[in-house]
Amino acid sequence: MISSVATCSHAELLQFPATDVTDYKRKTSGRNHYAVSEGVGSVQAILVRGVRTKFSAHVTSIEPEENGQVKVRWRHSRDSHELAPSEDVFDRVVMAVPPNVVGKIFKPLEDVMARIPTVIVETVVHTDESTIHEALGSLGAHTGRMQSLILHTSGLNTEAINVHTSGLLITTNPFTPINPERVIHASSFTRVLRTTESQDIVRNIIGDSKERDNADGGTEKMSQWRNGEGGVYLCGGWVWDGLVLLEGCAVSAVRVASAMGVEPPWSHVKN
Repeated sequence: MISSVATCSHAELLQFPATDVTDYKRKTSGRNHYAVSEGVGSVQAILVRGVRTKFSAHVTSIEPEENGQVKVRWRHSRDSHELAPSEDVFDRVVMAVPPNVVGKIFKPLEDVMARIPTVIVETVVHTDESTIHEALGSLGAHTGRMQSLILHTSGLNTEAINVHTSGLLITTNPFTPINPERVIHASSFTRVLRTTESQDIVRNIIGDSKERDNADGGTEKMSQWRNGEGGVYLCGGWVWDGLVLLEGCAVSAVRVASAMGVEPPWSHVKN
């Protein structure tokens, strides 16, 4: 189950800090899990309301300036690189991207980001019910009223099949053969993995460093850069000390907002 939550192989999961698993179980056991009924797009529409956006912009570099501003360079995603890149300066820049992307566009973190492992994960939307044939009998009474999640393990990997109320199947990290004629859409995303080294790197960046001695008796080499330095911030599901989850996105985003002096909309609510 944890392999499915972390979207990685069992061998990769065994490299995670043990606290990732124990904290996840301790904080979620017996609690409800929620899904956005109208899809994540409905949440995005609320978050970007009133915010100017530019899509298909491939950022090539982020550079803090001596005057305290931040220069951002980008190209249109369909640009053949024959045109000069566009650039502009901003008071602050927030990077909500995987560490491998951060390392490519932000020089101060180029070396340490290479030490945070990532993997590409595939998700397939389809209608091939043969992939859940054995579970169909027990699902029959629930289909149409609630979503169901089926986990298959091969001994090395775990795939998750979400049975949507519409009847669509969404398989993540698939290894069970899917009939190509039944595939509606397939996409991939970057999953950030965890190791004790990457845990130390992230802790150091977000200012929660707990130095760990290495085998030579010294301390691990860490980045001197801290989150928010030079007007540049990191946030995302991996920018906290725990499993890479949507909860990490929320926690890290609130931290960045607080650092900028922006109060969350629920700050006036009393417990």
